[in-house]
Amino acid sequence: MHVIGICTKEEIPQLKEILKGKTLDDWVDHLLSRKQYIERVKELNMDHKKLFNWTLVAQSLIEIGKTFMPHETDKVRKLHIFHAIALFDTKEEWLRKLKQWDQYAREPNEYFEVPGEHYTILSLKNLNQFYEIFSGALKACDL
Repeated sequence: MHVIGICTKEEIPQLKEILKGKTLDDWVDHLLSRKQYIERVKELNMDHKKLFNWTLVAQSLIEIGKTFMPHETDKVRKLHIFHAIALFDTKEEWLRKLKQWDQYAREPNEYFEVPGEHYTILSLKNLNQFYEIFSGALKACDL
């Protein structure tokens, strides 16, 4: 839930303790009932069903990301990888993990550090800087 700004990363351990053994429905109910989260939920145009479904999708993407491994024969010419502050690793650890994608490119990959955390890259605060970096990468590719 901190990924979309409904709660903070720092609140997660406390929420895990409070909601230990509870269902996803219970988590969503709890978050939707908390006064400090209501404004953000409104901004996102979320209700119980939407937040529940979004969480299922987010959890599924995490699981897919943990197990996905391209085949050696799936090499592309090069990847352009945009990275921000990672969800769980230090910036250096995350970049080291991202560099594993180098083996799936025929040419050296390009890495672009962008502002914000993984889930705030496209927030209003970071959008202009991201746009400049992204546009520069596209121009370099003649796109």
